[in-house]
Amino acid sequence: STAGIASPSTPVHSSISTPAPTTTTPAPTTTTPRPTVPVLVYTVPDSGMAEEEVTVLVGIESLIMTDSENFSISVDSKSEIGKNNLEVMSVTWETQDGVIQVSIRMKSNIFGRLIARLDISYTKIVEIEFLFRDSTAMRITDFVPRSEFLYGGTEMQVFVDNLPVDMTLHNILVAFGSTVNVSATGVERVTAKTSAITLLIPPTTSPIPVAIRVLLNGFIILDFEYHFTYLQAPAPNLISVLPSSASISSASRTRLSITNFPKVSNVDQVSVFFVFGTKIVNAAVIKILGDGRRAIQNVDIDIISPIGDDVMEGRASILIFHTILGESSVINAAGVFVFKDPVKPLVVAISSGSEQGVNQVRLPMSGSSDLSISIDKAPQGFETETSITKLGGRTLDILMASPTKVTDKRQATLVFSRTRAESAGVEHGIIFFGVVDADCSASCCSSASCSAVPHCGNVTSACFSLDFYDDTLPAVTAREDLVGPEIGGHVLNLAIVNFVTLISDVLVTFSSGDIQGVFTRVQIVSSNADKTELTIVTPEFERLLAAGQTERTITIAIEPQQDNQKIVRFNYLVQAVNSEVVAISPSTAPASGGLKVTVEINFFAYPTRVNVAFAGVLITQADISVLTVSSK
Repeated sequence: STAGIASPSTPVHSSISTPAPTTTTPAPTTTTPRPTVPVLVYTVPDSGMAEEEVTVLVGIESLIMTDSENFSISVDSKSEIGKNNLEVMSVTWETQDGVIQVSIRMKSNIFGRLIARLDISYTKIVEIEFLFRDSTAMRITDFVPRSEFLYGGTEMQVFVDNLPVDMTLHNILVAFGSTVNVSATGVERVTAKTSAITLLIPPTTSPIPVAIRVLLNGFIILDFEYHFTYLQAPAPNLISVLPSSASISSASRTRLSITNFPKVSNVDQVSVFFVFGTKIVNAAVIKILGDGRRAIQNVDIDIISPIGDDVMEGRASILIFHTILGESSVINAAGVFVFKDPVKPLVVAISSGSEQGVNQVRLPMSGSSDLSISIDKAPQGFETETSITKLGGRTLDILMASPTKVTDKRQATLVFSRTRAESAGVEHGIIFFGVVDADCSASCCSSASCSAVPHCGNVTSACFSLDFYDDTLPAVTAREDLVGPEIGGHVLNLAIVNFVTLISDVLVTFSSGDIQGVFTRVQIVSSNADKTELTIVTPEFERLLAAGQTERTITIAIEPQQDNQKIVRFNYLVQAVNSEVVAISPSTAPASGGLKVTVEINFFAYPTRVNVAFAGVLITQADISVLTVSSK
């Protein structure tokens, strides 16, 4: 969202006694006001330094002001700040959308808690509290960041006022909750008054808020009113393995690309293993590529594939461990890597109509075009038309084979007729270059263990697979990534095939566990027998993400009102976001105000009421306009 805002000029009301009402105050009337009980809405800020002038904004609801009523401030007998210690320079007020905002400029010559009353009349009283702090005392003023994922390991800075100049690192500890004390890694003075203590955030097991305390010389304890929050880390995900195969006889380099991996900065912090049945073989980690700053990161891990007696032909699982986190398994990727015998035949290309693949292709259940399979390292001199090809347990008829006899190039292409399937899913196929028993099938291809099958493994073979999908069911595709913020506003352009031709409204809902909701912004772009196009806008997903949770998958269902049997569903990932000011232009203005300022904000909830304040002074709604809106 981008807002255009006029910076404020000097407030209108400036009298210490009752100020003149602003133009937003209701005009005088002879009607007797309704009796109301004033309600304190906010006190901002709620603390400040003694011996320094502070401006406090007090918001009051359910208060009707008349011309004859005045504000006055009286110090309560329970207040640590006496009336002789408090100097009030001015009290001003204005009405902002039904809320009376009172601005109080004051100063105390001692520190302590002020308890005072804003008196309008005998029946209209609001009690306020304000803490005047000792400007010479040590105190925590802030820490950054305020949250991090469970893994920790990232840098934090704790800002402390009035830290002794001779305070050394070995005398500083920072406590996270009641159990973990962390040594400081650095301390530096950032202003004449403020020092920054640097430390590494410790890991934890629970996504909870913890109190932050600074321990000095073993006995001085500094507390802070705000807590640090540990966030639940999203699960690491192995998104690619390139290449995804290697020879059993020679080592090669492979890159593992992982999202949301715990922070890692060198190869000693990662262990990678290949699993062959009950055998586990270590792979050498040679390089780590990642930013190494946040508790989780996207990382590329380069390894060298293992060789030796324990490395077997076929599919292997990959285990990835983070050694610093107690050797706990981070990723267990089953069957994602294939070890190959370099002298055996290999399917290198497979196609049907417009669909193409290396050793697998996606086909409709109802039937495909002719299927073409290209093979490398076929046995030289073999007559290709005598090969036997099976899909599951059934034999496929060869329409064409080229060449008729395998040459010294050891390449061959086989073409099969239109292929159908009774059910959706992956079906494995195998090409035998020789005569085999009738019960030899492609079942061994799923584990790449065909060479070990009795009465079948002694014949050279090559495996492939066909991924059949039900082309009679409704299916949805989206132009955009199916990932968006919890604040909503993400526009999705959807296309649905095998759907009904819409003649009435369509219901779009979402669900995840016991949480359900409805999309209210749905537009039917077009609908006919071939395809239906919709545009939907995600709503705000209230209460979907628990405290500390960073993402959650929902199921979106599209149901035509005219035929509730044609429901189509797909998954969508909702991510937690924090509003962030990206740019302010210009960033300076004259003291007289009146300058137009543009503020660019990421992940700002909209549409909603936008309030803007400069130095505590609220801008009127007439001077705020939202210029652009997007999902981010």
